Amino acid sequence: EVFVLCCAWAELVEEHLKKSVYNRMMKLTVVNCENSFSEGDALRHIEQMHVLKSDFVLISGDVIANIDLKNVLDQHHARRKEDKLNVMTVVLKRAEPNHRTRGYEDRAVVAIDYDTKQMLAFDSDMESLATEMEVSIINEHPRIEFRHDLINTHIYVCALDVLDLLTENFDWQDLQKHLLKGVLGDFVLGNKIHSHTISGEYAARVQDPKSYHSISKDVIQRWTYPMVPEYNLLTDSSYQVQRHNIYKESKVRLSLSCRITCNTVIGSGSIIGENCVLDQCILGRNVRLSEGCVLRNCYIWDNCTLGKGCRVTLSILATDVVLKDGVTVSPNCLIGSKVVVEAKRTVPEFTRLASRFEPTTEEGEEDDDSEVLRNIEAAEEEGREICGGGNPSLVYAPSLEGEPDDKFE
Repeated sequence: EVFVLCCAWAELVEEHLKKSVYNRMMKLTVVNCENSFSEGDALRHIEQMHVLKSDFVLISGDVIANIDLKNVLDQHHARRKEDKLNVMTVVLKRAEPNHRTRGYEDRAVVAIDYDTKQMLAFDSDMESLATEMEVSIINEHPRIEFRHDLINTHIYVCALDVLDLLTENFDWQDLQKHLLKGVLGDFVLGNKIHSHTISGEYAARVQDPKSYHSISKDVIQRWTYPMVPEYNLLTDSSYQVQRHNIYKESKVRLSLSCRITCNTVIGSGSIIGENCVLDQCILGRNVRLSEGCVLRNCYIWDNCTLGKGCRVTLSILATDVVLKDGVTVSPNCLIGSKVVVEAKRTVPEFTRLASRFEPTTEEGEEDDDSEVLRNIEAAEEEGREICGGGNPSLVYAPSLEGEPDDKFE
């Protein structure tokens, strides 16, 4: 039985899961946690429902994995029988510091007892230059390994005690920053966390553009097998794989002169025009590419339309985006749903574009004097400069001028 906790869009998630093959294999229950704003809030919500009766597996919704958890569960249960203070097992994966699946915040130093695999410290403080540890811990554990080549897969095997700890510590919001640090630093209760390091299996979490890009590449290049496109996890999908990791659904129309290199996915109903080049791209359904489009390392979601001669590099275009003739999208850009970019415009690197929204204001506030509205007006003006004067509804959300977590690679 699986409980899916959603802080937003619960109805859409439930509709999506109904189309999944897993809906036939297990009982799926979507829990609406609309008043929860963190992992801790969501778990406190499920604890109040009293539906969990034994140890459980906790996985973040944006994790891609092909792990067989039987060995992890067996080891966790064996440790629980020996000592009820063993409340959690964290699944870690070996990845070198410069590995592409590492997010920019995956720079933790992990201290582990070499013999028992008990986790002794998990230091994810990016600003700290040193990892501190109590002398008593070093005395109690004669062999300790400090690892900088492990990443947290955000897969946890938990005892019910974990829910009790979250209830008692209502300020714990993030599992990695608060729960792990809180339990490992509490010498009074004596609760223990163990680690399980996987090898030969895949697990990673999408948490920023870089990890989204790298994990997508891993899926296409079949590192996540059997979690690959032609497995068709959704009942209405029809992907088939060809040489060079090219995946196509049915009803795809390719012109004779188009060129597809490798590591490319094309969704149903898409039309690729004359002399188009697709180099390691993912296209959703009903995408229209006019003559001469060149796409490299980019993600084009459903129902997008690109005019003649458009060039998109290392960027994401959300659903229903329209690029008119001759538009160039520079690397590391995110373009939101229903954005329209006028002909022969260049979208600068690190640009964030979104459809205009109407901010809500509390009763009694003056809309005209709102700082939020003033910021939106300024952003809207920049949006007009980038996308063209024919798009008064656009908002330009400036990026952090090339901060590392904005980059795809």
